[in-house]
Amino acid sequence: MGKLMNNLLGHLKRDCKQLIGGFFAIFSIAILLIVIFYLTPKEVQSSLILERNKPNLLTMWSNHFIHFDETHLWGNIKGFLISSTFLLIVLFFT
Repeated sequence: MGKLMNNLLGHLKRDCKQLIGGFFAIFSIAILLIVIFYLTPKEVQSSLILERNKPNLLTMWSNHFIHFDETHLWGNIKGFLISSTFLLIVLFFT
């Protein structure tokens, strides 16, 4: 019985470490996006916004990371945290 219990506890510890690592990765990405938003000068942010009448590769790529204002940023952060946490939990328990 002791060997079975030790084996079970070993698996549980490993799984918990993986789940905590997943949460750490998710929150690290969110924090990185927030830091980038507040440390990037507004002029640089404006230059990276995709304009429909004159697109280029840089603005097409950066369009996914540029936010118009704090409300836009926080809405995207909330959506990212909710969806990625949900997916992490679903993948963890399946």
